[in-house]
Amino acid sequence: MTTAHVDNEICAGHGNCTAICPEVFELDDDGYAKVIVDVVPVQLEAAVRTPADQCPERAISITDDAPGDDQRIPPLTKEQWGDAEYAAFGAMLGMPPDRVPRAGSDHKYDPMKFTVVGVLAQHPELARLMLEATDELLNASVISDATWSALSDVMTRHQLMDLVFVVGTYALLAMAFESFGFIPEPGLAPLPDA
Repeated sequence: MTTAHVDNEICAGHGNCTAICPEVFELDDDGYAKVIVDVVPVQLEAAVRTPADQCPERAISITDDAPGDDQRIPPLTKEQWGDAEYAAFGAMLGMPPDRVPRAGSDHKYDPMKFTVVGVLAQHPELARLMLEATDELLNASVISDATWSALSDVMTRHQLMDLVFVVGTYALLAMAFESFGFIPEPGLAPLPDA
């Protein structure tokens, strides 16, 4: 979120800003510049810097809030995170969406009680192969023939395809969250250290 401010103590009323960026600045009744928008429209974020840089009195300041300060998307609840993780993992396992346990359902595999880590801990070789495949996808955008072959011994072709989509979806979400300045809801458990 970008905002503009005119210091009325310094402004001398040259009017350059209104000529350069009239969508953001105009002259008041006394002939001094004023900002006419609360938030600079995204398409004008670059253009609004020119009047600030060229103001002879340096009366214009531009502020960019740190990513996340404006929370462009609302935070997810623990239940939404659990449901999203389970939906992705259920798809990877070939489970129909209506059979995936939902958070708060009191199902023995309720996402709030049960973690993917717990399942993979019972199958360390599968866990190792899935992590290897994930690293390969994130680093090279492809699962190597050797890893694909090893996973094919314990997963169906459909499950392997789902694995690619799950990793890709999480990578896409990570890009989106970083770009949108997503801030997790306070109180969410932190991710475990690697």
